[in-house]
Amino acid sequence: MSSESLPITSTAFAGALKDLTIPLLYAKVFELRNSISHLERSNTELKQYIEISPGGDEICQEAISENEEVIKRMLDRIDLVKAEVEARGQEWIELNGTDKLDETSEIGLGPEAEDIELPDAPITGSDNERLQVGQPQTRSVESNGPSQQESMGPRPGGNERQQEDESEGVYL
Repeated sequence: MSSESLPITSTAFAGALKDLTIPLLYAKVFELRNSISHLERSNTELKQYIEISPGGDEICQEAISENEEVIKRMLDRIDLVKAEVEARGQEWIELNGTDKLDETSEIGLGPEAEDIELPDAPITGSDNERLQVGQPQTRSVESNGPSQQESMGPRPGGNERQQEDESEGVYL
């Protein structure tokens, strides 16, 4: 572990959770679980490397130990998030597949959503594409050109600052 930066304390982490909305709390849990998954995969690879190395590898063993400590801290943080959600009077919903939830609960829909019927037939998307329900859309980035709005240039009546704000954001 780096001597320059120390992990946030559990008390400070719990205090920071107070300002987050419920969806952000669940997003934080997802982030923590994703990090745990990467650390566990890394540990598996390191253990395999140690097994094939003559005499083992002290540095790899140390890295595994550090990763295990980090995983424990992350699991403790997940428990803190769960406690925060429950302290707000909300029921904790386990989204990692360990609890049996029906499909509508898993995506945050209420019981009334159970009556919604999804079509079995293909759905036609833009450019006469045929998309199957539940199938990810696989379009190349090149086919996603600028939107009509962008290619039309400045909008009448809009100011430059407003157009600047609309172009800012996170691009994935």
